[in-house]
Amino acid sequence: MPTVTGSTIISSAIENVFDTSQDYSIRLKWDPYLRQAKLLDGSSEIKPGTRVYCENKKGVGMTVSYVTFNRPAQTAVKMEGDFPLIKNFAGSWNFRKLNDNNTEVIFKYYYEAKGKIFNKIIEFFVGRMLRRDIQIRLTGLKRYF
Repeated sequence: MPTVTGSTIISSAIENVFDTSQDYSIRLKWDPYLRQAKLLDGSSEIKPGTRVYCENKKGVGMTVSYVTFNRPAQTAVKMEGDFPLIKNFAGSWNFRKLNDNNTEVIFKYYYEAKGKIFNKIIEFFVGRMLRRDIQIRLTGLKRYF
């Protein structure tokens, strides 16, 4: 599966950065890519199996479920249901403590395009879109701090 990765360093403790990134009550304050982000099924906490719906500012939404929730080091999600052009999608957000006041944040997205004929072309364009998505989000998270 193709992979897209981005990272940044944020001047804050790892726990603060992790908790902010996973707090859906403030998600739209730091994530400029989204216009909607909410926990589903009446969930009030995040753990493996928790389902989330996120919709970007263009109105394109995706439901994902948490596969990993390892505070403060890593989260991972996978796509549920159907999505235009994408057969499979998963993402991990990793947090690495550099020192007491600096955290490296690494977003990694894995994806597979639908179809067989134009697969490589679709993967190229989806990869570009996801790289932009990662940069927008990492920049937003860094600015929040």
